[in-house]
Amino acid sequence: MFILSTKLWESDRIIKIHCSDNWENPDTYILTECFLGSLKKLLIEAQNTHSPAFLLCDCTKGKLPPWQYGLKLAKFMVGIRSIVEEGIEMTIIYTQSQTHEDWINKILSIYTPARPVHMAKTKKEIKSLLKPSHRAQMV
Repeated sequence: MFILSTKLWESDRIIKIHCSDNWENPDTYILTECFLGSLKKLLIEAQNTHSPAFLLCDCTKGKLPPWQYGLKLAKFMVGIRSIVEEGIEMTIIYTQSQTHEDWINKILSIYTPARPVHMAKTKKEIKSLLKPSHRAQMV
């Protein structure tokens, strides 16, 4: 299931998402709804405070979601597009697997992100993307 970490929220406006290894849990649907609600709440806070978040999706932990949950996440993001446009500065997808990259590219072929999405294969690339000097160049 999806796991949301807000450890870096107050200090750096980073929302970190990764997955567990258990997508077969009977509570996965309900926990996904809770995850989506929590994500939306953080993005609304970012939008209201004019302090956009960085969404860091760590694909190096856990298992990728089954298609139904990947599509549910994409549909959710489409449904809150106006919040995403103001609430997210960028999404960074951290992956070291070609299989994961292919899965993400399939989702991105269905869902057109409202804000920039960057793939990173190393932690150094993530740090570079988060540096203020790099972000200023993207504007």
